[in-house]
Amino acid sequence: APCATLVQTPGLTPNAPPSPLLPPGVLRKLLGLLAVLGLVLGGGFYWQLRQQALEQRLLRTFQATPTLAVYRLNPQVRWGRVRLSGTVPSPSLKAQAEQIAQQALPRHRLESKIEIPTVPPPPEVIQDNAQQAAATLSQTLNLELATTYNSAQQQLVVQTPDLSATQLQQVTQVMEQITGVRSLVIKVASNRHPLEQRIYFETNETQIASSDRQGALLQLAQYLKANPNITLNVIGHTDQSGGERYNQQLARQRATVIQQLLVAQGIAANRLFIRGDTNLPPNVLVNDPMNKSRCVRFEVVNLEE
Repeated sequence: APCATLVQTPGLTPNAPPSPLLPPGVLRKLLGLLAVLGLVLGGGFYWQLRQQALEQRLLRTFQATPTLAVYRLNPQVRWGRVRLSGTVPSPSLKAQAEQIAQQALPRHRLESKIEIPTVPPPPEVIQDNAQQAAATLSQTLNLELATTYNSAQQQLVVQTPDLSATQLQQVTQVMEQITGVRSLVIKVASNRHPLEQRIYFETNETQIASSDRQGALLQLAQYLKANPNITLNVIGHTDQSGGERYNQQLARQRATVIQQLLVAQGIAANRLFIRGDTNLPPNVLVNDPMNKSRCVRFEVVNLEE
């Protein structure tokens, strides 16, 4: 049989595996370096996201504080340090912002760069600050606030149709801190019909503020005296935080208190029927602030039914 001739190219071995591009030792070092670089970059990205989350948390806390929500405070969180910058009108507000930051991030070192202006701003800036404060308070406290600034007297006038004692304290605290305001006047002038007004209560309370006693209740009593044929349902409400039985008792107690106060104003008790209702009051939604549900409202009784 004929013999096959094997032809071999010099320098090449048949079926030999290709040579690696990098020696094994160098390849292992490169892969290790890439792994370390990935950990460093990933860790840095994680810490950056964490710092941003802490900054947003501080901002939300400032915005949820009525006395500070008006002002622009800028927190920066960097590697165990929190730096506050911005402008507030008084040392007490500066101290409040610093205390909030320390309580929110107790393990971080605080660097406060908050400034307190020494020269009052122009009147138009003061008016703008007052309007911004009113808008913030209106949203936070569920109020209707309007402001007017008198630059000659450096007096700020705040008008609102409804205001509880607690709300009055919060509005006063915020407005008095505005730079350039030397005197503050708060006018509560309700445009609602006396029967449409509601008397509001604090959590688990049955007593009303003296401002309501001298305002809404007095107007209602005068209206009932001028209209002796009107008979009312006095309906108490609560928020949804308590149990059904407790809320029913509390709602009725609130209605009873209002009935007694109207009787003290000279309204006959047989014109006032009391009732407790654990449902939401009309025009109050589930997502509304709970203080809107803690009230007593009034309905005219149709005696012909």
